[in-house]
Amino acid sequence: MAEKILSVQNATADNLADYGEFIDLAGKEPAFDSEVFSFWNDLAVGDTGPAVSFGMVNTKPGEMVASMLERHVQTTETLVALDADIVLVLSKPTLGSRPDLGSAAAFRVPQGSGVTLKRGTWHFVPLIPDNRAARTLVVFRQGTPAEDLEVYQLEKEGNLRVQ
Repeated sequence: MAEKILSVQNATADNLADYGEFIDLAGKEPAFDSEVFSFWNDLAVGDTGPAVSFGMVNTKPGEMVASMLERHVQTTETLVALDADIVLVLSKPTLGSRPDLGSAAAFRVPQGSGVTLKRGTWHFVPLIPDNRAARTLVVFRQGTPAEDLEVYQLEKEGNLRVQ
């Protein structure tokens, strides 16, 4: 089947609401502010379970194409753009074992911001719009890759290409 083309939208709390929570500081007052530091608490709240894993994905330069989608049904997943803006290809959570490609969308998350995905949100690894390597912080329940990973290959439907 032919590829589906996704136009990138700038991530906002409103347009990400069906997929998860947008994490940024815009318009938010810090819980604590001093001459030394400012601290914001509960910018998003994940539901990971007892132990949390802090990991890192290093996206390599390449095309802006998702050839598969994955999801986790036992945990939320938080992705924070560290080195550059990232683009997240997302599809809303589904009850079955297949993503709803009609809900697929691409969101640009600015460097220093992040997203906490709802349980079951289908997603691809973060893509980098300026075709360079960049790191993204990943937070979810410990053991997720081994115990809570569903992968759906898009070979029958066609890849999701971001423009």
